[in-house]
Amino acid sequence: MSGERISSGQRCMSDPIRGVSRRPIISGSSLRFTVVAASGIIFALAFFCLSYLEPKGVYLSDIGNFAISPAVLDRDGGVLSVYLSKDDEWCIPVSLDRMGKWIANVAIAVEDKRFYSHRGIDFLAVLRAAYDNMRNGKIVSGASTITTQLIRISHPRPRTFMTKLIEFWAAVRLETMLSKEEILEMYLNGAPFGGNIRGVEAASMAYFNKTSSTLTLAESALLISLVKSPSRRRPDRYPMTAQASRDGILKYLFDKNHINGENLKFALAEPVSSTRFAMPRKSAMASKHVLKNSSGVGRISSTINIRYQQTLEKNLERALFNLPSRITASGVIVHNESAEILAYVGNARHGLSLPTAQVDCGDSPRSPGSALKPFVYARAFEKGLITPASLLADTPISFRGNAPRNFDMTYRGAVSARTALALSLNTPAVRVLRKLGYRDARSLFSELGFFYINKESGHYTDSLILGGCEVSVLQLASVYRALANGGVISNLKWTRDEIETKRRVFSAEASWLTENILQDTRRLVPLYQQIVKDSNRKIAFKTGTSHGFRDAWAAGSSNVFTIVVWFGAPDGAPYDRLVGLDLATPVMLHVFNDIWDKGGERIKLPPSAIFRRKVCALSGSPAGKYCPRTIYDFAIKDVSDVSICGIHKIVNGSLVALLPKELDIWIQSKGRSDTQASGVKITRPFRDREIIMYDVNKKTTKVFLSAEGSLPHFWYLDGRYIATDANGDGLFIEASPGKHEATVLSGAQSDVCKFEIIKVNVDQTEDGAKILSRSEER
Repeated sequence: MSGERISSGQRCMSDPIRGVSRRPIISGSSLRFTVVAASGIIFALAFFCLSYLEPKGVYLSDIGNFAISPAVLDRDGGVLSVYLSKDDEWCIPVSLDRMGKWIANVAIAVEDKRFYSHRGIDFLAVLRAAYDNMRNGKIVSGASTITTQLIRISHPRPRTFMTKLIEFWAAVRLETMLSKEEILEMYLNGAPFGGNIRGVEAASMAYFNKTSSTLTLAESALLISLVKSPSRRRPDRYPMTAQASRDGILKYLFDKNHINGENLKFALAEPVSSTRFAMPRKSAMASKHVLKNSSGVGRISSTINIRYQQTLEKNLERALFNLPSRITASGVIVHNESAEILAYVGNARHGLSLPTAQVDCGDSPRSPGSALKPFVYARAFEKGLITPASLLADTPISFRGNAPRNFDMTYRGAVSARTALALSLNTPAVRVLRKLGYRDARSLFSELGFFYINKESGHYTDSLILGGCEVSVLQLASVYRALANGGVISNLKWTRDEIETKRRVFSAEASWLTENILQDTRRLVPLYQQIVKDSNRKIAFKTGTSHGFRDAWAAGSSNVFTIVVWFGAPDGAPYDRLVGLDLATPVMLHVFNDIWDKGGERIKLPPSAIFRRKVCALSGSPAGKYCPRTIYDFAIKDVSDVSICGIHKIVNGSLVALLPKELDIWIQSKGRSDTQASGVKITRPFRDREIIMYDVNKKTTKVFLSAEGSLPHFWYLDGRYIATDANGDGLFIEASPGKHEATVLSGAQSDVCKFEIIKVNVDQTEDGAKILSRSEER
């Protein structure tokens, strides 16, 4: 070959893939020889058709069936996480129209320029290959088409003459079964691109950290250069070789008028990176749940909304900034109507090099604190045992042993069920539990899907409603969604095609009454009052703090969403800032505020069996003629007790209140004649707590002050009088970062509370990632 001369009338072209010279003009004798050889090949093919392949096409049925990597997608089709196929390969098939504008055209121009005109065999290429091989005395060209290459990568065989015949005949058969576009799509999805990478989508992610839909001309040329020699031209191992191969293809495309000079200039200027990127693994714990609840094959469309997912992650990470690394968080957003999980964070510390960062806390059993109370109240409403106005005693249940106490370590005496649930009072909740019965409550929790509560009711007794059991974030979200959904529960859905199985666990009326209580705007959460300024936006929420400050919960529902947030240590270690109302609730409400659409939400009307009636303000029963004060509250038609109030009576010409025994004993022990606690006690803010201030553009932040006890309340901040609260509803003040002391006076009684406001900055790093840091201003 080296001794041959090329005439001036002949042009030598360099093949960018094979790296050999080929001549477009051949001598007459060589042409005659080649025609004879080609005729022999065609005869052999015809013979092979009749005697070797099975006529049913069994061989062709597996073409293009490569082991596919499970790829979890968000609800809009974006890739969240990809996993190895059963063959330990990365293979992510995509449709031809999602491969971008360049890759298919480059593949055809370089690998099979007459792809759309032949029927599986390019006879002109066969003639050229036969001539080249005869001239060189060895096989230097195989006349492969894209179709024959698809056959070869689907069923690898030893490279022999018989193998070539098999591939040729199979290609002819395949072209009668599939369209050109289907063949090209299979080929680009199955071609090897080095290592365990198969297909252009996986190759795009591995070498360019992007999907194939956005491949540039230069990137497409580099990938196609890998097809013939995927091991020796890998850019992550041999970047110089990869660049030379890419540039050869680009110049070839220019020579053949497939691209213009400007295309060539910009493509040649693109650098070749030697980095191999990791496959996507975003929202890893959510993706694992999606994979577990699906077929686990191919592209899996999840219910995850990427904007909501990022919102949840951002809010949890921000709340963790000032907390020890051993404390983490979990959260979930559920769409009430469809039961679809829109966002899920199993462990906000996931991805960090921490011993417990791999624990999926959102699917782990944790003590719920008070978070289960609404369900016991709902069942009691449903059975007619109580109404929201019913009188309950917030008094010690026992004067010996460990009697339940409230979070603030005080008792309030006579309270309504509405007040008891809204303020999460413990002893009234225990009394409601006892009215319902331990066995019925235990059965209810099984019905609701709390399968971690798996012991007999006698094991739990009163602790069943006070956090002496275990539930998970996902379980709690399912049941709070049921309340928002009118008492109908179903499995939460991770994929769009999951079948929803529904069943009723509460009546619509009991659900509505419970949510109505949990929507009370007088509840002492400042952020809540700010978020629900729009009357069309209501959140029914409940907090929970487990014994020993090991878990902090907030669970809430609007008409559209249910959100549950949890904070704690995966190993169950205590931490004194794990308080549901202080830590978890602000995060939950921030998430609600961030995902709400501007239009608000529709108002949820009460079921037809809900009605308002006039009741005694003390007993909560329908008012009698001696009741000194009455109010209006809700009840359930044909379910709620209709007995007239029996507390207020005339005895010896005087109006008296015949209180239940537990209240009467407690009042006498206090030496008082009324039914409310005396003195004054600050309830907000909590003592010795930090209040986080995120808005760095403001010099002050709102702080909510409230107290219980005799009225009016005269408030002082750092020794300076600021306001009077005549009704006991609480009030907002503006306070700057730093340490403060709030004082409340009522008559001769007073109380003092110290707290600190800490300002947190949101900075921007060079790579665009947000980080948090404490401001120097305190």
